[in-house]
Amino acid sequence: MAKNETQRRAGRSYAGGNSGKAQIRAVRHDGWTEERREIFLETLAETCNVTAAFTAAGMTSSSAWALRKRDAGFAQAWDEAIAIAYEQLELVMLERAINGTEKPIVRGGKEVATMKQYSDGVGIRLLQAHRETAMRVREREGGRFDPIEAFEEVKRRLAVIHERKKANEGSGDMVGGTDG
Repeated sequence: MAKNETQRRAGRSYAGGNSGKAQIRAVRHDGWTEERREIFLETLAETCNVTAAFTAAGMTSSSAWALRKRDAGFAQAWDEAIAIAYEQLELVMLERAINGTEKPIVRGGKEVATMKQYSDGVGIRLLQAHRETAMRVREREGGRFDPIEAFEEVKRRLAVIHERKKANEGSGDMVGGTDG
């Protein structure tokens, strides 16, 4: 039987203490139940927002951080949820930086047209974050780096990622893997 299933049935929480020995605690019905932990972690993976996650779970900030501190398994799951959310956020920001977003033009209270708006700030931060990687690729290619070809490859990979995400959303699974 899995450890989580054992914990749930026994109504106990297992955490490591400072001595390295397992500590066994009874789970309070008004505390961090398995259901509340799941809600917290799922919301965190979807939003990358700790406040939204503990609010959705019906818990407080201080209790969330205290649980993270005393339960290494929960802390690891928290980090994994953040990594999932971060990956999704990074893809959205990259897409917006490359493709822009449609903004309405309103005159006299009516939308008369739309325009594409690009965020230079997001683009600059992305350039800074990935400059070293791009330079390594250019060096590896012996200076024969074709930005048009690279851009088309990025667009192709984004399309594959979006298709996977749509398929996962349809099945109810969370997006989490990376296959470059």
